[in-house]
Amino acid sequence: MTNPHILSRDQVREFDRISVRRIGIPSIILMENAARAAADVLCQCSTNPNAVILCGPGNNGGDGLAIARHLHLRKWHCSVVLLFETEKLKGDAKVNYQILQKTKVPISDGLRLSPEEFEQKLNGTDWIIDAILGTGAKPPLRSPMAEFVQIANRQTARRMAIDISTGLDCDQQNDGQENGVIFKADLTVTFVAQKPVMATATGIAHSGAIKVVDIGAPPEVYDYLAIEPSTR
Repeated sequence: MTNPHILSRDQVREFDRISVRRIGIPSIILMENAARAAADVLCQCSTNPNAVILCGPGNNGGDGLAIARHLHLRKWHCSVVLLFETEKLKGDAKVNYQILQKTKVPISDGLRLSPEEFEQKLNGTDWIIDAILGTGAKPPLRSPMAEFVQIANRQTARRMAIDISTGLDCDQQNDGQENGVIFKADLTVTFVAQKPVMATATGIAHSGAIKVVDIGAPPEVYDYLAIEPSTR
């Protein structure tokens, strides 16, 4: 059986693929479970119901959009800043965007904001939530993502990363690599298992407290993960 305590980038992808294709859980349910679990963690560790969620164009951003809805359900004052062109949205992330558009959660187009306007969006919030890139991305961050992260890191608000801090390399296992700009989280809610980089000095410094949550996939997924070759 594959070690369930640490999963690499490829293993995370396989875990999701097996959960959907072999076990039969629709991917949007996995995203919904992940978002609800992340919102639960945030509500458990904070008495200040105020957050700004930074969302990227992929599934990590989709998690962020769903988290915004769950925080809204819990009477949080939350807003979303999109760091991508909405035309790039697809799949489950697009569904969650379309749902959120029908709520009263404010959604801003971060790409149309000046650095000063973006910083103003973050002023006064208690939490900045990083749902920008996730485990699939590899550093270094390029513009404008690097500038967004730098501005977020300057704020006095507490910061939470969803699955992994943007700018970290999921598979990095030593500190001999140059990462560049990295979101500096006080808390990371990571799905299913910790990632290799979280055991490095760089990962520890940028992840804060790490909380592993499940996404509703049964433990039998690990049995398939151990025996099935990658199809990619």
